[in-house]
Amino acid sequence: MWTTARYLSTSLFSLRPALSTASGAQSLLVPTPFAIKMALVDVAIRRFGLASGVTWWPIIRALDVALDVPEVVAVNKTFIKIQRKTDLPKQKGIDKEAFITEKRDEGKWPLSPTIAFREFVQFNGEIGIALRSNDQQLPLADLLTVVNYLGKRGGFFQLQALPEMVGMLDERWTLLTQPATKFPINGTLQMLDDCGANLTWEHVDVYTSKPIALGGKERVLQPIVLPYELRRSSYRYSLYERIYP
Repeated sequence: MWTTARYLSTSLFSLRPALSTASGAQSLLVPTPFAIKMALVDVAIRRFGLASGVTWWPIIRALDVALDVPEVVAVNKTFIKIQRKTDLPKQKGIDKEAFITEKRDEGKWPLSPTIAFREFVQFNGEIGIALRSNDQQLPLADLLTVVNYLGKRGGFFQLQALPEMVGMLDERWTLLTQPATKFPINGTLQMLDDCGANLTWEHVDVYTSKPIALGGKERVLQPIVLPYELRRSSYRYSLYERIYP
């Protein structure tokens, strides 16, 4: 059985691809399975406590995820001002204390202002999230009612109706966690990250320093063709419309 929920984006969505740099990258058009599962872990802890989050983590990690994407998405392209750590010079013979003092007087220590390229996605319509698990222990419907944040900071979503249970998904849904048997030939390819089988609680716990290897056994990349076709584009924006078989 699938548990489905529909959300309306109440702010602009942004989520950089896993392989991008911090200084500039395009945004993915939709939330990834990894982002959705991290949101579920967050609400599980906040609503049911840390012990429940730890217990349910293996179930959340193995969830099947599908999306019913909005009819139209507009990607806004812009530059923003950010703060970046000021590194000490690597050359020999430089007085590091004097360098720090100089940068502090300029207001550039320990952080200095710079610019970065960002994209922000606006959804025209609702986005549907469907989750499936073979373990009935996980209260998926309860967790989905609390989810209101996906992607980077400020990506707020609002639940539009109570989650529903369905036996099968129709052709509107795109499965993100399994290889596709068919996809639109003129669709848009996206590399979406997901939780690997070896991603343990120690990896996702923010209070530990255990790193997550990208492209390995902890965090995997899955090529997904979304049912979107690029209709218009300029240096300011890109407009995608949903296509159907």
